[in-house]
Amino acid sequence: MNISDINKVEEIGHFEFVPQSKLGKITEDNNKHFAVVRYQNTYSGNRKISHRALVVYFICVNKEIQKIGYTNSKGGLSSATGLYGLGAMTGKPGPNRFCLHLEIFKLLKNNKKVNFWARWFDETFEACVDGVFKKDGKENLYHY
Repeated sequence: MNISDINKVEEIGHFEFVPQSKLGKITEDNNKHFAVVRYQNTYSGNRKISHRALVVYFICVNKEIQKIGYTNSKGGLSSATGLYGLGAMTGKPGPNRFCLHLEIFKLLKNNKKVNFWARWFDETFEACVDGVFKKDGKENLYHY
């Protein structure tokens, strides 16, 4: 599916190679990173991507959706974008982040454009959805 098929979506950045001079450096929290890809924010809209908000995000390759995720974390969308760039390969990387980071690297090596898009949800809603953690299979979902 093409990102143009999604309603109210905004492009917020892209992935690029880590410059040769920055490979294998020590991070501010004293971890050595082995990242080969970094996220570059290009968003110039009205929203603050570091503030908490309910956001569905899309990682697209040449505008075709490859991954859909969401965040409602305190760090806002910034905490999600960091998971796929430098943050994927610092500290104790999880296998999902590690693999996605290297997949993005492979796509960039093949001259593909890998971009990050977002859809913010400002509406207040309450819903009962199929859940994982409740015995009855349903969870209440609130966003205010």
